[in-house]
Amino acid sequence: MPSPLFKRTLGNAGALTAGAVTEALLQFVFLLLASRQLGPEDYGFYEYLVGIVTFLVAVVQWGLPVVAVRELAQTPERLDVVFGAMFRISGILALVCFVGGVAASVFGSTTPDRSMAIWLLFLYLLFLPFHFAAIFDAFKLSRWDALGRVVGRTASVLVLIILWQIRGHLTLMDAALCASLNLAVNVAVAWWIAGRVQVKPHLGAAFDLSVSEISKEAQRLAKRAAPIMWANLMTTVYSFSQPVLVKWYSTDLQTGWFGLANRLLFPMLMVRGLLSRLALPILSEAADDPAKFEWRLGRILITLALFFMPVTALAIPAIEILVVPVFGPAYAESVRPLQVLFGHLFFTGVGSIFGTALFSLGYQKTYTWSITIACALNLVAASLLIPRWGAMGASFSVAAAELTTVAITLPALLSVVRIKVWGRMARIMLISLAGFVIYYVLTRGMAVHAIAAFAAELLSLTVLLWVSGEISGEQLRGILDLVRRRRE
Repeated sequence: MPSPLFKRTLGNAGALTAGAVTEALLQFVFLLLASRQLGPEDYGFYEYLVGIVTFLVAVVQWGLPVVAVRELAQTPERLDVVFGAMFRISGILALVCFVGGVAASVFGSTTPDRSMAIWLLFLYLLFLPFHFAAIFDAFKLSRWDALGRVVGRTASVLVLIILWQIRGHLTLMDAALCASLNLAVNVAVAWWIAGRVQVKPHLGAAFDLSVSEISKEAQRLAKRAAPIMWANLMTTVYSFSQPVLVKWYSTDLQTGWFGLANRLLFPMLMVRGLLSRLALPILSEAADDPAKFEWRLGRILITLALFFMPVTALAIPAIEILVVPVFGPAYAESVRPLQVLFGHLFFTGVGSIFGTALFSLGYQKTYTWSITIACALNLVAASLLIPRWGAMGASFSVAAAELTTVAITLPALLSVVRIKVWGRMARIMLISLAGFVIYYVLTRGMAVHAIAAFAAELLSLTVLLWVSGEISGEQLRGILDLVRRRRE
């Protein structure tokens, strides 16, 4: 009979996956409405603001969610103290960042509409200290975080649709308002659920300055979380704040083109993050057993390769088929940047697990250094490429940074772990590339219609992966066994 741990693990994995898919679909609806209604220039400014806010989110959170999961997993009875300390740190940082954003909107040279949009979007930061994802993760209740995210995203999309239907158009302020509304509703739902499942902390303790235990805990957590905050900050710079660099080095129009491409990539980044989130505990609990660790890492690598390599090979042709019909001819210049952004996932979708594996083995410094070097490379590349090539230059900068992280973490991982699945990974890669080549031979060399060529690529990929044995009932059972954490 399945153990309670197995049920919770499988339930959380299923809920997180379903939540991520649903949230990605809702985000696509939001993106479709906002980008078409605002146009490339206003939408570019919106993505510029989102990039700044995303950068500040890493500062406000200060790496505390990761540290809190570790602390509460070991000492769940300290919920009030740990949450109170987290709230004090994040609350102060959120208030400072919000006031800074408001000051920038007041004294900066911008239009009243854009100034109000800054106010509305920076409200997002004030809800972050109340965020509950780390608490749910610590108590193995991640499925409830997924529910809150979906409800929050649904509410924001519905409000955007209502505003569009009432006025017949959308403004920059509407998009900013709904972005902050998303987190506000998410937080409200999470706190209501926390009370129902009895993991709700006593928020009043966070405001009681006479509680010295919370003050001491805040100092301790701030020091422990600082390296994690730095790694998160560096990742944010080259993964999510790129629209800011395009805005600085180029034009609003180029920012809009890149902003759409970057936003369309986001669901894949979310899936990659979700898979790393699920892989970390699976690898961590086998860190003291080299044979078990290598077996699990091999299974995870094959799973990632089977997902990211064929999907990337299919996505690049799909981008040139779908982007202009869906988002309009004004976004035709988003096609190539998006293809470049998807292209690096062919390697980094699999390679992202290298840093996670090092972290689970206790080699945090190597991972942090890889992120820092990648961030520095991104900033240098952006300063050189964006002024000349705009959105395309930004995409190449991101791809270079992502590939650099993999190039640094792979040798470090190979020095402590043996990977025995290179042959299978190479086979999956060659099959995926074969499907990609089939599409372009049919469309460029034989003038076959793009949709027919895409169908041929999809069919050939499926057949080749099945014939090679890479997708089969046995392989799927192996993946399920890994998620269930059965004994190898």
